[in-house]
Amino acid sequence: MRRTSLLLASLLTMAPSALAGQGTPEAAAEAFGAAVIASDWPRAARFMHPEALRVLRGFLEPLVTSTEGAQLGTQLFGVKSAAELAATPDTVLFARFLANTMKEAAGAELLKADMTNLLTMIQARFKRSS
Repeated sequence: MRRTSLLLASLLTMAPSALAGQGTPEAAAEAFGAAVIASDWPRAARFMHPEALRVLRGFLEPLVTSTEGAQLGTQLFGVKSAAELAATPDTVLFARFLANTMKEAAGAELLKADMTNLLTMIQARFKRSS
């Protein structure tokens, strides 16, 4: 769980992609945080920067595609083979990764609490600069 938490923290601190409709970094961060709090993992994954998603794949792909890692691929990403992993888009992998790692209640609540605190800080900073 500790490794998973560290990996999630690293990925989540990378800047979310500003999607159309999120004109400011603050709006994008708020929308990302709202997706996390709502456990809407596909929506949260779409906010991640493509490079951050590639980092996750690059970090975990060798583990998942090894003989010993087959079970890990199923547990983390819901894939049963290296071919299925390769064919799955990065955003889908990240959404599945979040969904599967957040099944542990403690992990989900910790992430949601951290995201709520982060959103509060972003809103306070935005209000000060306005």
